[in-house]
Amino acid sequence: GSGPGYGTWEFEYDIWLNGLADSNSTEIMIWTYNNGQAPVGSPVGSFTDAGQTYVVYRSPPPDKYIAFVALNGSLSGQVNLLDFFRYAIHKGWMPASSKLYQICHGVELVSTNGKREKFGVDNFSITMKPRS
Repeated sequence: GSGPGYGTWEFEYDIWLNGLADSNSTEIMIWTYNNGQAPVGSPVGSFTDAGQTYVVYRSPPPDKYIAFVALNGSLSGQVNLLDFFRYAIHKGWMPASSKLYQICHGVELVSTNGKREKFGVDNFSITMKPRS
């Protein structure tokens, strides 16, 4: 279920570049479906990819946190992560030499308002292509 009666959560990609949760790393979150959650930081613009528009949030330096929150969330589909990385690089929020450290995908759960809920991820895959 979704809506206020079903708690606070989002389906998201949680991506780390240049390490994990340290002063050198950058965290990029892509929220493909949001149910009442609020990202860290402030809105700094919007980004559209594959027909989906995202509100972009960024925490103030020295933190390196960027969240893309879909305006019209979807629980299925494809996301081209490289497009999001290029956007952040173009904005100067991370270096072009950044190295991918970790990709996670699933639900970030805050609350189900005391209801039993089941969240699942089916048929998930990542396709990596060599640099050309």
